[in-house]
Formats: sequence, C-alpha cells, structure tokens
Amino acid sequence: MMKKLLSIIICISPWTSLISDNHPKKRLFDREEIAAKILGREDRKYGDHSGNRVLCRFYNQGSIGDQSSSFSGVYPLGSGHSYIWEFSPVIAASVLDTSGNRKRIVSDGLRGLVDSSPEGTPWSFEPLAGYANPNQENLAMSDNSSTWPSTWPNKDEDWDGEWNGQYGKYVRADQESYFVMDDYYNSEYEFWPDLNDVPESSTESPDDHRRGLGINLEVRGYQWNHPAAEDIIIVTYWITNIGSSTLDSVVFGMYGDADVGGPSSFSDDDAWFDTENDMVYQWDHDNWSTSYGGFRPAYFGWSFLESPGNPHDGIDNDGDGMIDESQFDGIDNDGDWDPERDDIGADGLAEFHINYTGPDEDGTEGNGIPDLGEPNFEITDNDESDQIGLTSFYSAPYPSVYPSNDEVMWGQLTPGVFQVPQQNVDQTFLYGSGYISLQPGEKKKFAIAMVYGENMADILRNTSTMQNIYDNDYSFAKPPLKPTMTAVPGDNKVTLYWNSFSEKSMDPIYGNDFEGYRVYRSTDPGFIDSYTITDAYGNITFKEPIAIFDLQNGLRGPHPIGYNGIQFDMGEDTGLKYIYVDSNNVVNGQTYYYALTAYDKGYDLDFFENGFS
Repeated sequence: MMKKLLSIIICISPWTSLISDNHPKKRLFDREEIAAKILGREDRKYGDHSGNRVLCRFYNQGSIGDQSSSFSGVYPLGSGHSYIWEFSPVIAASVLDTSGNRKRIVSDGLRGLVDSSPEGTPWSFEPLAGYANPNQENLAMSDNSSTWPSTWPNKDEDWDGEWNGQYGKYVRADQESYFVMDDYYNSEYEFWPDLNDVPESSTESPDDHRRGLGINLEVRGYQWNHPAAEDIIIVTYWITNIGSSTLDSVVFGMYGDADVGGPSSFSDDDAWFDTENDMVYQWDHDNWSTSYGGFRPAYFGWSFLESPGNPHDGIDNDGDGMIDESQFDGIDNDGDWDPERDDIGADGLAEFHINYTGPDEDGTEGNGIPDLGEPNFEITDNDESDQIGLTSFYSAPYPSVYPSNDEVMWGQLTPGVFQVPQQNVDQTFLYGSGYISLQPGEKKKFAIAMVYGENMADILRNTSTMQNIYDNDYSFAKPPLKPTMTAVPGDNKVTLYWNSFSEKSMDPIYGNDFEGYRVYRSTDPGFIDSYTITDAYGNITFKEPIAIFDLQNGLRGPHPIGYNGIQFDMGEDTGLKYIYVDSNNVVNGQTYYYALTAYDKGYDLDFFENGFS
C-alpha cells in the first residue's frame, strides 16, 4: 500500500494534556527527599506491556515474565498462550575482594531462583525510588500518566508532567516503560565498589553501604503496533558504573527460562544460537502443545540489537563500515545528522510534536550544529556504537543454570563459550556479551529484543527487520517529507510552485525511495469532488490527481501490489517538475483548493531485482 502525505490542507485535532485528573501537577516529594532515599524492596512495582501482539509483565527489580501466568510473554495478545517462566538481565564482573582474592560477582533481578543470604535476604537488583508514582503498584508506563511521579529525579522541573523519554519529552513508541535499579544490596562478597562508602566498624549493617558491583541500570521498554514490529518488545539497559573502581571485565547477559508450549508442554523444547544475527531462540520440538486445548507454538527468542563495543581497538567490530564509532565522542560518526531535518534542539521536540511549545530556550534549536538530544547524534543515534554482539550461549535442562552460584554462572558467561544444547528438554539458557570495561561514572548501553515468529523463517525475518528499524533510531516505513507549495492566481489560471524538500526523505526501511509528486484540485476544502476512484467493491477509495510528476526510472503504470482490487498509479516517467500551471476550466471568481502530495515507490519483491530499493 502506498504512503501519501497532504501538504496544503492540514487538520489539527484538539490535543489532550498528558496530565490526567489522577496525576495532578504537584510534588509528592522533593528532589532532596528522593536523593536521601536510595532504594528499597518496598518500591518494587510491575507493569504490563501490551502495546502490540505481545503481552508481558515487567518488574522494576529486573524480572521479565510472571512464571507462566496469563501475563507472562503471551503471544499473540488475547490467546492466553504463555511462553515465559522468567527472564532477568545479568551483570557479571571479576573483582578483588578486601583480602585480595579474586571473586566473580553476578547481579540479577530474578524472583524465582533467587540468590539470597542465609537469612533469606535477596542479593539482587532493587528499584530506585522516585521513578514511579509511590501511591500505586505500577511502574511508570507512557500511556498511563497516573503511574508517573510528580517530578523525575533525573530531570529538571520543566519535565514535570512530561514523559521521561529517551528521545525527548514525548513517547517515541506506542507504549513505553521506564524504571531505574541497581545492585546496592548484593552483599554476598567482601567487595566495596565505592571506596568512599565503606563501613567504619564490623558492627555496621551491610545494608547501610553500597555493595554489589556498583552498577546502576536505567531500563526502558518499547512496543510498537506497526506491522513491522508487532511481534517484538525492545528493552534497553543503560549501565553506569557508580562506584569508584574501574570494572575491566564486565559481561552483560540474560538468564532465561522459556516454556514454549505453555505450562503442560514445556519439557520438549529445542534451543539454539545464531552469532551472525546475534540472537538465541527456542521452539517446540514436535511443533505441537497440549496446553490450552492444543495449539501450534510459535518460535521465541532474544536478539542483541545493540551491545557496547571497543571504540579504541581500531577494529570494525560490528562490520558496519565504521571503525571505533562511539555515542559519547561528540562526533556524528555516520554523518546522518541533517541540519534541515534534525536541528530541532536538545529537548527533541519539533513543530510536528503535539507538545511543542517553541524553540529551545538554550538556543540549540536551529543553531546549525548537532546537539545532544537531537535526532541522529550521539545517544539518539543507535548506529554509532562499535558493537561486540553475542559472545556466549549456554543452554541445558532445568536447573543446570544456577543463578545462585556466581562462579558457575561466570564460567557459563565466559566469552567464546557456546554450549551446544541438549534438545527436546525443559530448556534454560544463559547468553552474554563481553568483555567490556566501565570506568567510574562511565555509561554504556545494551539493547535486546524479545521476538516471536510463526516459524524459523519468520523469527529471523522479524529480527532482521527490527535490527534495521533500531539502527535507524526506531523509525518505520513512512511517507516522504512534506513539500511546501505556493499557489499564485492568474487570469483563468493558477500557477503552483513547490520545493524539492521531499526528495531528501530517507525511509528507515527502504532507504531513499522517493518517487514523485501528485497535484490535486477541488472546489471544496474536503476535496470531496476529487474522490472518484473506487475499489473492486464500489467503495470510493482514492482521489484523482490532475497531474503526476515522477522520476524517469522505469517504474511506471499500476503498482504491482493492489489494494482491494485497485492499483496505485505510479506515473509515466514524466520527470520531476516544481511548477504547474492549471488552466483547465479554471473560472475567474471561483474558489479552488489545491494539494500536493509526495509519494514513494512502495514495496514489491521484484523491486530489489530492478534496483529500486
């Protein structure tokens, strides 16, 4: 189906405030109180991602899934078919304890196989206070402002009442989640990550001082209902070393227990890994489940969309043609920041955003240089990272992966270890990416995707498509940019002029697929009299243009893909023009309405053979 954009007649619907009656713009606590309260298990909350065909519960101490409940990796949404027991991110590093002994510390957020003290205290991630409304049980979700705090601990007051988005004060996905956690309470070993926060006596409680690896994780979940991403949830982890010591052997990973087939048919699963696509996946051995009355399970997996790289080794680690690129070097490594398109200021808001209030007060909007917070630069340009990717995979029958044994986990996460799994069993697995180093205060990002597919080919296709979308900063196939048109009346004629701005369009999926312009005329503002083209069922479907100007590239006539029995007219290779004189039955004194649309090539498989995409 073609993608069209009207440039002259613009309708703006009334916008709704992001602050509901249940979320009054008042402070529940101030920033000093937030800073004083580090974190606590009493701040544990959950949120349900349901923004597309995948339904999954997330917990703000790190756990993903709800142990095969009706909120635990259900696919497709509404089926009740659960695919997940529990998953959790894992951060591991090798350190020296206070006695100089080498210890491997592994922190996770599991609720099931909990690593805990002899007294039963979890040695796990815990949430930081202040990132959700403290008066309810849900973590912050973008589509429910009553879950937001009255003020964000890591933002200035002008963010109060706004969504705390990675890309600015707006929601990039159809549904997002956000929380922050760290491993403050992981006191299993005598290691003090912050030498400025150590006990002065042996009688002090370990809970009074920072333990673990000194790791802070800022976590965001993303879902889109777009067909290209409707089977996927993306989770990003910004990992910061908030200790005083350098961590020089960090591995990021994920422990997982998927139950493909549901609660009564999970003991016959297969699992494998794919280093080329940086993914691990699992499927039912005989492609049939007796759960839920019987059904054919889908494939389930996780893929690395981004992992940190080494921006100092002179090697193109991710094979993208860039060497030692970084999201923190102040350089637009891939050169995709466009001053006409991306110079929208540090708040990430432009005129096309509903909550745009004008140019940035700091002068970053329209200053001609890329600034942090603008699209396609530094942390908002996902492709500017020299990624390591998948470096280890260990799978074995439950419970062969032991989250409670840090030494065993460390061995299973070691880069280069790829355990060929036993098949047709109740699979658990552990995958990782490493090693990376983290200097004190340094921050790095991992992005992973929970992905489903009807079969092997489908899950690979979904993963590849999502990687492309991610590398283009979560952008999807979309129409060309709006051209600007001017109409000049004359004697029984109207002259139209427009610019070539639409030709700068870069589709995130299909690249530079601009094709042409279409001109429309009407005697009413709704263009009712130009709706003349009907589909196979007799329904009025398309407007009829008075002129088409398209590229001379051989793509002409009806588009190969139909819509309800009709094909979009791609033009006749007339060539592009930027002026059109309408003198066809133009009557002096009559009011006319004109519209100009830019359209692209659309999509068809043989376009690749013809070199169009």
